[in-house]
Amino acid sequence: MSHFNFFKAEKVYGELYLQFPRVLLYSDKYSKLSDSAKIAYMVFRDRLHYSLKNNWVDQESNFYFIFTNHELGNLLNKSENTVTKIKKELVSSGLLITKKMGFDPIKKRNIPDHLYLADLEVEATDVYLLQKQSESLSNQGTVKIEARDNTSESPINQGTAKIKAREKVLERQLNQGTANNEVNLYLTKSFKDCKENKNRLDSELISQAFDPATKNREQEEELIESYIKESSFDFIYGEELTRAFKTYCFYDFETFQTYCNKLIFAHKSVEKEKNLTLSLFEGTKYCDYTREELKSTFMRCIQTQRYGKAKNIAGYLFISFKNVFESLAEAVEKDYSLKNS
Repeated sequence: MSHFNFFKAEKVYGELYLQFPRVLLYSDKYSKLSDSAKIAYMVFRDRLHYSLKNNWVDQESNFYFIFTNHELGNLLNKSENTVTKIKKELVSSGLLITKKMGFDPIKKRNIPDHLYLADLEVEATDVYLLQKQSESLSNQGTVKIEARDNTSESPINQGTAKIKAREKVLERQLNQGTANNEVNLYLTKSFKDCKENKNRLDSELISQAFDPATKNREQEEELIESYIKESSFDFIYGEELTRAFKTYCFYDFETFQTYCNKLIFAHKSVEKEKNLTLSLFEGTKYCDYTREELKSTFMRCIQTQRYGKAKNIAGYLFISFKNVFESLAEAVEKDYSLKNS
């Protein structure tokens, strides 16, 4: 048993992929979809796992899922307008239905749309095209092997010349090394300086928010509410954390946005490092605990700032939020390991 080659958690998560159905490439019905629309379809299809897990089923027993424009835009690095076009493209192709859920008068915000994804239709002609493509690739393999056999002597004869050419290139690279190193050092230093300046400016912005407000409170509050509504921030991260951000930005929109950016960047950073999707939607296993931890962490950071103990409050916020998401990732990985052990 000591020699058993177990699947480790990091390896399993490192090999998780989105499935790309071939019919999206070869079918006449779907091949003209844009690349972004095809990727969005795969992302939406992956999100259906949460629907199964959370039992998101409507009255007609159809599975729906939730994916805000803001979330999809961040994931695909696309603007709000581009995301809207991508969704419209999927809708016009019969692959997506968007159901408006209206306005919640109690919470005073729009309820996120329910999205329904259609299964791909595969016709007999699509199967035929896939088979022809496979046969074509197989025949090309045989031709390439024969071509390599016929030219096997050529690389041997050319070997000496290639080695000498590589030696000359290496010599030139070595001669250029000192200059390149100086440039690399300069670029690295410049990047670090830019990052430090960004954190310094964010920290100054947060610090200024603790001074008496000089901006128009109504306008700032309107901008904050608009941001929350458009990004569904409170739906993703909870109303309590959103309320805390609003309280301690002192009706300064830029400060509120800085809080949100540090949180979202920490969230996405851990997801990228761990190759996981860490959902905080209501009903998921660690939702309540993680939301409470995020709020407590934020309040500790604010107290540290108010007592003047944080030299770089922006960086301190990011690192503190990231620690919470790393703990969540460890719990999710542990659950996955136990489930598959």
